Amino acid sequence: MREKVTVKKLLGTVTPLFLHYALSYGLIILFLVMMGIVLDMVGKVDLNNVDIRNEVLQVIMNKYGLLIDMGVSICMIPVFIGIKKRDKIKRKIKGLHKKYENVDTIKYLLIVPVGLFVMLSANIFVSLLTAFMPKAMTDTYNATEKIIYDSSFTVQLLAAAIVAPIIEELIFRGIIFNRMKNVFMYPMAIIFSSFIFGVYHGNFVQAPYAFIIGIIACLLYDRYRNITAPILFHMSANFFSLLLTVLVKTASNKDVVENADKIASNFQLSSYLIPMGLFAVFATVVMEFIYKNVNPKEIR
Repeated sequence: MREKVTVKKLLGTVTPLFLHYALSYGLIILFLVMMGIVLDMVGKVDLNNVDIRNEVLQVIMNKYGLLIDMGVSICMIPVFIGIKKRDKIKRKIKGLHKKYENVDTIKYLLIVPVGLFVMLSANIFVSLLTAFMPKAMTDTYNATEKIIYDSSFTVQLLAAAIVAPIIEELIFRGIIFNRMKNVFMYPMAIIFSSFIFGVYHGNFVQAPYAFIIGIIACLLYDRYRNITAPILFHMSANFFSLLLTVLVKTASNKDVVENADKIASNFQLSSYLIPMGLFAVFATVVMEFIYKNVNPKEIR
């Protein structure tokens, strides 16, 4: 049962995202101000010298940006848990909320290979897209890439594979997708919420990848009827993506590097499409298995 579409309802579906931006920037600015004051007190920075102050704070953001972002996200998790619970209460009052049986814990493990195969297929797809993108579009990812990979692997793991999936799934699936299901037809709610998730990443390289991740996360959320499912999927995808990046960057075999250079210089569509298709098939097989074996019953 869907609610009547109004401007207020439409705005309500995306207000959590605006709140996220406001809280993020607010907390980061507060942190930087406090950091500037501390540095001024210990004589490291003269707050009266605007150029020096801005330069130091910029260095802090460049070096510890991912760590700061992780801290900000941790602070926001209770806020969005509260909003999700409030939405649940509202749905109960309107008679829209349904309660389902818990899925066996062992069945959640099926989500991990989905995360792996979707990540591999989506990464190849994005690599194919970026091969045709103008430099101006691919350059939009440079700043984000620098912040992520200039951090230690431990920080990358904590931020990208644990904290980010929790806060992002709470916002985009737990709140935005749930609200959109009350306003739009189910397929459109998946597409719109996933599109917003892609745009949220702020660059042309991550956006298509995030869009794909968003679609699968919505499907898993609705199948398991629990926010844990998309969080685990998101964590798995990000973890395997980080691991793959580290393995590629630390590859010391000269033949591997030379072969990679040959593939890049002799571009062949099949070198992308075949592995992308195989991994997509593997992901589809596991998803099909999930749909056949995971079907929590409604508790009346």
